[in-house]
Amino acid sequence: MATQTGVVLPQIRRSHHKNQFEVVEQEYDAIRVQSPRRKIVTTYDDGRSVVTPKSGRIMALEDKVAKALEQQTHVLSQQEQVAKALSDQQRMTEGLIQKAFDNREDFIENLSRVQNDRLEENTRHLLQNHISYITAIVSRLNKDISTLEDEIRNRDMAVIGTNSAVGKIEVHQVTSLQDLRSRIVRCDQALSKHTADIGNCRSEINVAVREQQTMKESLKEHIHRVEAETLSMMGELERIHGEQNSELNHMKKDTNRELALVGERNSAIMSDVKATLSAYKLSIENDRDRFEERVMSLLDRATGNWTSLLEKVDKRIEDNVYSLEVRMQKLEEALAYDRKIISDLQAKVETRILQRLETHTRHHQEELAKAKREFREGFTSVHDSISNAKKVLEGKSKLLEDKLKKDINQVRKLVVLA
Repeated sequence: MATQTGVVLPQIRRSHHKNQFEVVEQEYDAIRVQSPRRKIVTTYDDGRSVVTPKSGRIMALEDKVAKALEQQTHVLSQQEQVAKALSDQQRMTEGLIQKAFDNREDFIENLSRVQNDRLEENTRHLLQNHISYITAIVSRLNKDISTLEDEIRNRDMAVIGTNSAVGKIEVHQVTSLQDLRSRIVRCDQALSKHTADIGNCRSEINVAVREQQTMKESLKEHIHRVEAETLSMMGELERIHGEQNSELNHMKKDTNRELALVGERNSAIMSDVKATLSAYKLSIENDRDRFEERVMSLLDRATGNWTSLLEKVDKRIEDNVYSLEVRMQKLEEALAYDRKIISDLQAKVETRILQRLETHTRHHQEELAKAKREFREGFTSVHDSISNAKKVLEGKSKLLEDKLKKDINQVRKLVVLA
């Protein structure tokens, strides 16, 4: 037939594969990282537990990661739509090519039937023009298909590269999030350890306070007992002093009575002497001397008894006062010793508590500084990974937009040519 019409049509290359014009859709399952909602449980000494949500920065990071994954799924859906549109366009071009071949065969058959007609030359000329136009369209379509295949291949390679980069970034994000979770777990363990240490410190402080209170109560009881003993001793001293005063008063009364009796006897004797003086002058002088000697002896004996009694009373009072002073001095020394012991115990307890508090506060400050450094490093690494993922997604979206624009322009050109 080609020799009859004088037009040689180019052979269309047939592929051995049946799905040559089908777009190979690459399935890509993004690694979805769903960080669990961590909750910090704080337990107190009395068994109460308070649940507090995690920090807002971690939730913000999880929201950013979720938004990036949503944007990636949106880009993948757009890519699938573009691939579907290209497959529809390729099916349409295949239909056009098949229709052109069918029309060619029909034209050749009609041309063979009307060879003897007088319009053979005109129809042949028109047929040749039509066939040349169809061959040009077919060659143009073949070129477009080859360019589309190259572009699709390049796009698939770029998508594979971007997908591998995104996968690496997501793996890096997963590792960084796992590292951050481990750091958070360590921080929770450190916080629980600190709370346990603080509880132990509180219990030790309470024990020391209770011991101090018991010591204070025992000291107060001892002081009250000493005060009661001193009061009882003072009462006994007052009683002894009263008894001694009463004895002194009785002794004074007795001595005054004896002196009055002696005076009365002396006055009676003097009256008798005066009455008998006139009769017995010589005997009176002798009797008077004898009587005076007797009176002086009685007076000396009375005054000696009085002085001896006074000396005994004074000596007894002095002995009692000295014994009381000795006992008071001993009590004061015991009180001073007890006060010194209490002050030493208080100083020791205060120094011990202050040392423990300083060590615990220093340890807590070091742990908190370490936790802050770990949090800061984790947040910086997550921020860097998110910024890298954002840059990659922006580049990927830009490439997809360029590809979509090119594909739309090619489709428009094909529609115009059709």
